[in-house]
Amino acid sequence: MQVNSICKVQYFYPYVLVREVNHQFSCSLFFRNHQNGQLTLIAYKDAIQTLKNNLICDSNSGDEWFIDEFVGYPDELEMVYRKPILLGKSNTSSLLTSESLLSGEILAEYRVVFSHSYQVPVLLMRFQTKSGRSLHHDKLWSENFRSSVFPLSEVPLPLHALSEIEHPHLGIPFYEFHPCKTADLMKEVFYSQPTQLNDPVKYMIMWLSLIASPFGLHLPQKSLLT
Repeated sequence: MQVNSICKVQYFYPYVLVREVNHQFSCSLFFRNHQNGQLTLIAYKDAIQTLKNNLICDSNSGDEWFIDEFVGYPDELEMVYRKPILLGKSNTSSLLTSESLLSGEILAEYRVVFSHSYQVPVLLMRFQTKSGRSLHHDKLWSENFRSSVFPLSEVPLPLHALSEIEHPHLGIPFYEFHPCKTADLMKEVFYSQPTQLNDPVKYMIMWLSLIASPFGLHLPQKSLLT
């Protein structure tokens, strides 16, 4: 997922212009035509840093939020959320391998990355045993698993939008929610309140609520009021 030279020039110039102006004005400039429901790279970076700090304060003690950076790829910042999930006894035997049977616990990992092609955030996720083995897809989307991991989801999970990919820097498999319709979705959501799109943090909160929440990434109520 390497950024081409065109992208680098495109994002460097606006940053020089707005780095010393007030936050409200800079947020407006950070958007590349907010009417299209997209984010610039700088807006994305600022938003995930702010969100991460708020979420660390508001989340449960067992949850983990952090920003992941990769040497040599300054434009590849990812916001990471990890949480343990304790499965009920009725689900444990059918979902977990013998190595995790005693604990009945899996680790959910969500990554928010930036799509340079679509100019929107993208959700990656994986679910693994305590030893690091990923759950097989036929177990992952079974009714038993979904009832334990996604109990608050009130809508059918859009599994057709997920595909398995290899993380370009970590070399491990993740499920990706394809970003091709994200800009259209965000444009539609904010159609009645277009000025809300001028705040990248509010954009990210809404995106997380719409895309990530059905898959078990639930934001604390305090963060929703940011």
